[in-house]
Formats: sequence, C-alpha cells, structure tokens
Amino acid sequence: PVDVKKIENAISSTNRNVYKIARRVPWLMNLNMRFLISWQKKNPVKFISKMSYKFSGPDKETIDSSIVQEIMKDIYLMSNRKSWRGYAGDVILQSKNWGFDLNRIEPEVMVFQANNDTSSPPVVSEYFCEMIQDCKLYCYENAGHLWHLENLSEILSKI
Repeated sequence: PVDVKKIENAISSTNRNVYKIARRVPWLMNLNMRFLISWQKKNPVKFISKMSYKFSGPDKETIDSSIVQEIMKDIYLMSNRKSWRGYAGDVILQSKNWGFDLNRIEPEVMVFQANNDTSSPPVVSEYFCEMIQDCKLYCYENAGHLWHLENLSEILSKI
C-alpha cells in the first residue's frame, strides 16, 4: 500500500500523483482509467510506446522486443476487455490502507523484485518482507518492472 510513507517517497512522482488522485478523488481516477483504456484499445502499440517514458533503462531495452510488445498489448487488452473498472480499482486499492495486518499472513510468500523497477521500487518488496512472517525475497540486478516477461521460467522454477 502506498499510504506507507517510505513507499510513497520511493515511487516515481508520476505514480505518486496517480495514487494521490486515486486516494482523494476516486471518481477522477475512474475517468482517467476510462480514457487510458479507450486509448489502449484504439492503438495499443502507440499506447505502450507513449507510456514507456517512465520505464527504467532495463525496461526500455525490454520493451524494444517485438515479442514483449505483443505480450504487453495482449495483457492490456485482455485485462480491460470488459471494463476499465478493474484497472481503476487496482490503482485505488493500492493507494490506501488495505484494512488488514500483513504480519497476519501465515503461508510462505515469495516476492520477486527487480532493482531498477520504477513502478514498484525495492522499498516496496522490502516493506512486504519486513511485515510478512514467512517471506522470501528474490532480487534481480539490472532489471526493471518488465523483467518477468522474459524470465517467467525462472519464477516458475522457484515456485
């Protein structure tokens, strides 16, 4: 949850502003997501290209792959095929307290973290691992938010 001060301070200013809007004016976040989804549906490749400005260096290299662009296009279109509400709800949920203590989570939790992730910086995974009793953190150097798209087999082998 980005209402944790050290997480809020670590995320990009763009994401910090998005979460502030989601927390304070959820209807405006819903409107923004409707716009983004319509843009995604009209031209997903252009959308991905325009959104990549906030990616880290490793992510910009990853996004240059035509295979990764196809995967992202499919992910965007499938996750929003019925409505923008799921996307907006996700952002709104991340913007505030979740209403339960993370330290009450009992099953083993694995967290996979790229060290150059500008969307979910390392401080987020460190926070989760501090709060969750049985948490295993896997860190990846020279990797960004999209590293899992090219390394899915490594994640699945650990699970």
